[in-house]
Amino acid sequence: MMQHYSAEHWAALTTTVVVTAVLLTYVRRGGRERQVTAAGWVLLLVSSAWALWDMHPALFDVQRSLPLQLSDLARLTASLALITRHRIFIAPTYYWGLTLNTQSILTPDLGYFIHPPLEFTMYWFLHIAVLAAPIVIVWGMGHRPRWSWLRVTAGWSAGWIGVTMLVNAVTGSNYGYLNGLPPGPSLLDHLGPWPWYLVTGLGLLGVVWAGVMTWPWERLSRADTSGTRRGCVPPSPAR
Repeated sequence: MMQHYSAEHWAALTTTVVVTAVLLTYVRRGGRERQVTAAGWVLLLVSSAWALWDMHPALFDVQRSLPLQLSDLARLTASLALITRHRIFIAPTYYWGLTLNTQSILTPDLGYFIHPPLEFTMYWFLHIAVLAAPIVIVWGMGHRPRWSWLRVTAGWSAGWIGVTMLVNAVTGSNYGYLNGLPPGPSLLDHLGPWPWYLVTGLGLLGVVWAGVMTWPWERLSRADTSGTRRGCVPPSPAR
């Protein structure tokens, strides 16, 4: 398992920051939408291939190989968000990609099973992509979060929790860490034992998603609308 804040972890964190900054700068300077769409198709193909890799009979383990981690679903929504730019996919990508996915970047649960170099590369490629996608879409292409995004994400999250907890109960697994803490150190360790860390974690996510990631954008949108009514020209969304 990768040691947190080891040399390889710091190298991956540095790469995350640099790659995300480069992609955002490129899009803000006029990157074409069709190139963003192409990136979405690449992410969809790579993440699908990686999911199939884990389903190979020689590697399959029902307790870890099913594509039921939230990161698996986030890769799908991130791909479709880049391809379609539809809020039903952008919304969960925005909230999951900038919070839960970030935890996987700061405290990675990266165990090596067969081919460490490949597993290291795929882990970081996919997590960086899920982080960069909402940043590019929101701050690069000008799509602004709204309260409707939060409602859409709540629906996605509730559906994922219900299905995953059912599979966990049937198979004795712990997908999504919904039935137990991760094996390595994580932020969840500070939220109490099961099931209280789920309750506390969902409460904290609700506060962050609503108060930090949605409300300021709603205020900005209302300010733009008020300025337009007074005859002012609102700022153009970054593209």
